[in-house]
Amino acid sequence: REQVRINRYVASRLQPTAWAKYHRSRTTVDRKVQSHFQCRNFSNKSNSHVAKATPITRSHQFKSSHQKPSQSSPSSSSSSPSFEGFLISLTARVVSAFGLVHIVSEHCIEMTRCEGPSMMPTIKPSGEIILIEKVTHRIHGLDGGDCAEKRAKVAREKQLLWEEEESRLWQQQDHKKKSIQKHTKSSSSEGVELSLPVDTWYESKLNEVNQSNYKFLSSLSQCVEKFTSGVCVGDVVVVQHPDRDGTVCKRVLGLPGDMILRPKSTATSNNGRYVYRGGRGRSHRDVMDVFQEGDEEQNNFRGSNRRRISSAPIPSLHNSSLVVVPDGHIWLEGDNSINSSDSRNYGPLPASLIVGKVVLRLWPVRGMAMMVRGGCPVPPEGVPFNGSTRLPAGYEGEDIRTKNLNCDDH
Repeated sequence: REQVRINRYVASRLQPTAWAKYHRSRTTVDRKVQSHFQCRNFSNKSNSHVAKATPITRSHQFKSSHQKPSQSSPSSSSSSPSFEGFLISLTARVVSAFGLVHIVSEHCIEMTRCEGPSMMPTIKPSGEIILIEKVTHRIHGLDGGDCAEKRAKVAREKQLLWEEEESRLWQQQDHKKKSIQKHTKSSSSEGVELSLPVDTWYESKLNEVNQSNYKFLSSLSQCVEKFTSGVCVGDVVVVQHPDRDGTVCKRVLGLPGDMILRPKSTATSNNGRYVYRGGRGRSHRDVMDVFQEGDEEQNNFRGSNRRRISSAPIPSLHNSSLVVVPDGHIWLEGDNSINSSDSRNYGPLPASLIVGKVVLRLWPVRGMAMMVRGGCPVPPEGVPFNGSTRLPAGYEGEDIRTKNLNCDDH
């Protein structure tokens, strides 16, 4: 305070120029004194390791009041706050990691282990680890929707368009043959007319999953179609079991509106011999050929009479019962028809029980790892087949074509 009073008195007596000179001289003296004491304090620390207080001058006090408070030294701060922060950070990271894993496994992808012989030979009875994706069936739902009437109506519209296209192609072929006969003037070809071919279903039958068809079924186009569509016939899915806790892995055979010819008799293996129970004791293999397209030579120039279900060989159908898949349900069966508990036992399953579609087999590493979309593998001759036969929604007795994998368009 005395120094401030002196400065004010000198400022009132001196001119502005003289006051500036006086102020600069005072500032220079203060800086020299401050530098002297700092050097002395440093020398004392190096000799005695004891920190001494530095005298605070007027200018040093002014600068200290405008500086930020210095950080506390490590010795002055306790270690407990930093350890608590570390625990909180670690806990948050662990919880976030577990939450991320739960979200991914619950809604995206999941690995699981399969047990049981129902999907042989596609999946072995034990030790198979598969990858399940849970996104596409939630986005796209069932192929064609979950309403049976709507799926049948859409199928009939597609069938009419297919028949119109087939009729147009037949007319072109007929016109071409007539023009050839006219130019050749062949007497043997006079009076020969083409008959209308037997009507065929617009969709071809799914090719069964085996080693010969695997290259086509696992092609890039088929994989892209599988990941950009909903649950289709031929997909391998994992569903919640309707009668107990747990999940089962089966192949989709029917969707809403599809007609399923379920065998009445079942075959079981007994020391290499197959014993039939119920029905007439016949394999259901014969029913598959009833609705398929016959030989090409017989079908090309056959009459225009459409083959109906009622005109099919009756003995082959005596061993079957007809089931129509209701709205919002699916029909599942295992690839191993004689050793599988599926919709033939507990009926159609609600689509809400679907967990996801099986993408591939992770372990063990062997041939046909991709779970392709296709028909159930048919066992060789001599081994009974108890699998059901699917007639698509809107079907009215047309021949069901078999896809030729050797064609250029496939």
